[in-house]
Amino acid sequence: MQFKCKATGLIYNFEFEVDILSMQKHPDYEVIPDNESAQETTKPVKTSKKAKVTQDEISINREHTNSGN
Repeated sequence: MQFKCKATGLIYNFEFEVDILSMQKHPDYEVIPDNESAQETTKPVKTSKKAKVTQDEISINREHTNSGN
């Protein structure tokens, strides 16, 4: 079960029942429902890499891109 610190916003995960029961009584932490924690941890990441072959480099087919060679 996950708990969020009200002061820092950090999220902590507890697995043992004794810890969960203790944290539920703690006034400085709030319980995070399972569906909310899944949304926070699975944010899409955008990546974009474009490679450009210059005239003197070899292409994917191991051929020179400069037709003069």
